[in-house]
Amino acid sequence: ITGCQPAEIVSASLYRRLVEDLRANSKTVIADLTGTLLKATLDGGVDLLKLSDEELIAERYAANDSREEIIAAARRLQSEGARCVLISRGPNPALLLEDTTAGRGTELIPPSFQALDHRGTGDSMFAAIGVGLARGMKMLDAVRLGMAAGALNATRRGLGTGTRYEIEHLAAHINVKPVA
Repeated sequence: ITGCQPAEIVSASLYRRLVEDLRANSKTVIADLTGTLLKATLDGGVDLLKLSDEELIAERYAANDSREEIIAAARRLQSEGARCVLISRGPNPALLLEDTTAGRGTELIPPSFQALDHRGTGDSMFAAIGVGLARGMKMLDAVRLGMAAGALNATRRGLGTGTRYEIEHLAAHINVKPVA
């Protein structure tokens, strides 16, 4: 589930109902939203919510971009209806909080690259996570696939230009580190 511009085109209640219906029919729901659509979707419940650290701050879930503040904000989002929360942090490691981590999170660290164009990295990441989950991957593996797609997108001009082979190969090089 993603948003639309302008947000008023579709009512927030439609998002909530759609998410509730999908979950009632045992479908995995992932979301990349902000504002009233985010709140409505959380009311319906999602399996994975992806936000950037900038969006977390803009939405007033976090006061700053410190790891501690981001983890606390992600926990609040979980209490509002997100089973797992993924926070992208630009060139910094992403943070994934799964419901099974009991107070712990996972930091995902891609190889270091010189960014050429950062536009579309979050969209590439989100799309690849959806592909991974549709393939039956576990959440962490799907997020590693998404991290690889986003990182590749940033290294070239043209949105979503990483090939399946390149993305899958790079995903194996995304380091995973538990964080308290």
